[in-house]
Amino acid sequence: MREIRGQDAQGSGHWLASRGSRKHLGIDYVCEEGEIICSDIDGTITKIGYPYNPNDKTKGHLRYVEVTDKNRSRVRYFYVKPVVKKGDKIDAGSPVGKSQDLTRIYKGITQHYHLEIIAYVNPEEYFK
Repeated sequence: MREIRGQDAQGSGHWLASRGSRKHLGIDYVCEEGEIICSDIDGTITKIGYPYNPNDKTKGHLRYVEVTDKNRSRVRYFYVKPVVKKGDKIDAGSPVGKSQDLTRIYKGITQHYHLEIIAYVNPEEYFK
């Protein structure tokens, strides 16, 4: 079972933890730098992106990988150096990347990767 990042010098990794005027919209899972991070779902790699401006000298190297399933739900893995490319088909349990080091950027933070899910819901069902 994965461990959620608790309170540290940079905050908490729990769902909806305070981020000043906003909320944390994912979960941070504790890991070691370079740890293999695997997909939780079967799907297709639909995006390999940058959570920050890639020209940022401090954080521009950080990446994320997005896996989309057959229902168009998207699971994003942040602070992960990709070992896949856009368009790849992937099975649950297959590697998407290796965790990137955050401890040099954010002093006092627990090493982790961030996972968030973007899912569509039927508006008719939602408002019943």
